[in-house]
Amino acid sequence: MFGNYELLEKPIVSFMAASDTPEELWQRVERWLESEIFGTDKAILSHFETPFEKRVLQLLLERKHPLILFTYRSTDRGSLLELNISPTNAQCLVLSYRPSPDAPQCKQTENLRMAVINLADEFVSIGATSDNNILSILDLHRKSPQKPHRML
Repeated sequence: MFGNYELLEKPIVSFMAASDTPEELWQRVERWLESEIFGTDKAILSHFETPFEKRVLQLLLERKHPLILFTYRSTDRGSLLELNISPTNAQCLVLSYRPSPDAPQCKQTENLRMAVINLADEFVSIGATSDNNILSILDLHRKSPQKPHRML
């Protein structure tokens, strides 16, 4: 873990997008960012792995908006530095997830996504369809609805 730990004191919004989210839905994400995120002190928490999540990351970095990157422990620090995510960047916090070596890959991914949901005050997603894994995360979230959830 490194970065600005004070971001954990801000309102945190987790964001997830399915890897197969159709391009035509990008405008919904842009409208959400402009109307509900930029100009606030809300920090966006995500794994920033899917194409939409990576685009959100780029916008957050460009606008110098607070973000929390929740990543696997094995993430290359060099790739983070290329994005200007460093221990001295006040807009960022990097949290690492160390999966159990005995857990299958699908369970590790599910646990990472549940941690992203559980660390936040609210949860926003886009692109959940019946054939992708975000839908299974939403099912888990519905079983313990401690966080407000909204689909864009």
